[in-house]
Amino acid sequence: MVENFPKDFTLALALFDAVPVILFMITATIVAIRFSNPVFLSGAALCSLAGLGKIVWKIIVVTKNINIPFFFYEFRVLMPLGFLLIIFSFIIVNGTINWKDVKRRLLHFPAVIFFIITVFSLIGMIIIKLTMDLTSLKTNWIAEITNTIAQGSLLLGVLTMKKHYRKKAPEEDFF
Repeated sequence: MVENFPKDFTLALALFDAVPVILFMITATIVAIRFSNPVFLSGAALCSLAGLGKIVWKIIVVTKNINIPFFFYEFRVLMPLGFLLIIFSFIIVNGTINWKDVKRRLLHFPAVIFFIITVFSLIGMIIIKLTMDLTSLKTNWIAEITNTIAQGSLLLGVLTMKKHYRKKAPEEDFF
């Protein structure tokens, strides 16, 4: 078996790992359509590829008991690079985003509840990584469920962000 990989890791868990990745991809697509920024899109694509690669790696390890390091290490490179591009995309277009409107939408009910759940779930992921045995099947299930809650809440938050209907110039629209 692959070193530091749970001996009792199941195909069900490897496939369940696809759920948060798919939720992230849907969220990133919605934001990319609203944002229309190639740097954001590139970052989201890299994060998505990283997640898909890790799923493929887990499935191969579980079904074939073969470790293909590329699929493991690409996650550690592509995911941070993707998130850096996403952050950079917001920095380079700072003047074209109506941040007051974004803030109002983020804090609007029910979106704010979903974003709070997202933040607490992501903090939970950090706590899991720092304090739990990552080779434990139970820990992996807890981590995947927590990640799914985080990504699902993020998606619901984005979907429930309401436009505030007030008189404004078209260039003040969100993204």
